[in-house]
Amino acid sequence: MIKSKTSLASSLSALAIAGAIAAIHAQPAAAQTATNLQCDGCVNSRDIQNGSIRAADLVPGLAFGRTVLVQSNGANNTANCNRLRNALAQIDDASVKNPVLVKLERGTYNCGSTPLAMKPFVTIEGAGRSFTRIFGNTAAFDQGVITGANESALRHLTVEHAASGSGTAIAINSLGRRVSLTDVAIKIDSATANSVFGILAPGGVLGLTNVSVQTNNPGGGGQGISAASGAKLDMMNVWVHNFSGAGNPAALVLSDSSATGFGILFSSNTFGLLGVGNSVFELVGGTLIGGAVGAGGFTGSFSCVGIADGADFTARAADCS
Repeated sequence: MIKSKTSLASSLSALAIAGAIAAIHAQPAAAQTATNLQCDGCVNSRDIQNGSIRAADLVPGLAFGRTVLVQSNGANNTANCNRLRNALAQIDDASVKNPVLVKLERGTYNCGSTPLAMKPFVTIEGAGRSFTRIFGNTAAFDQGVITGANESALRHLTVEHAASGSGTAIAINSLGRRVSLTDVAIKIDSATANSVFGILAPGGVLGLTNVSVQTNNPGGGGQGISAASGAKLDMMNVWVHNFSGAGNPAALVLSDSSATGFGILFSSNTFGLLGVGNSVFELVGGTLIGGAVGAGGFTGSFSCVGIADGADFTARAADCS
């Protein structure tokens, strides 16, 4: 059959269009940038899932980070922590451009008497505070079940200190670094410890979002959260309950530090808030059970906006009294 000139021209035109489309798809996919907000041909999750995008296709400098999975070893809780330590030890290139997420399966990770040291730019994420627990039994004041690192983070898990000895029990010691906690439960229940601290922040910056702290040491001293040496606390939806019997126990104690909180519930059998030196408390919305007092040459300030007194649920004064 002989094609007409019109039919032949149409066929050639179709071939040209197909060739142009093929040439376009042969080019590396462009990643979305601040100057390419239309996202024409940019990388999306479907491309990544079906394997059509290679690392070489991405614009240089675009970093997705990476994820490391730590599998639970059944009921062998000590082995679980060893796996976690090994995973952290192998991370030697985490940075602001290459953050690393360490995901923990359900289970208990028993780290014993040796602190689990976090690493900069590494996030440890559990399967939920009811399903993933990091457990330990450290005893020195400069330790903790977990110790912090700059730009490190914990989320979706529980940190628990056994506090079975007579020393100092600390669940999380930030070591004065920049640390973030999100959806984390912290627990210490002791009948023998000299003193307990849910969170110890000797300086640095601590971000707390949806965090609960329970410290119980009826026979000794203890603080729910203790911050010192210029530490800055930024809190959103934080609940702290400290029931200790000695050493000016408080839900939150600041020593030459500052704390800003929104949506708080601080409870203590003695002091809800305890300020030392030049410390600043700024709390908005929530409930405070226990006194708000200054000690140790306190020259700072208390500020409460919309904070209820847990005794009768009347509004606390602007100075938290």
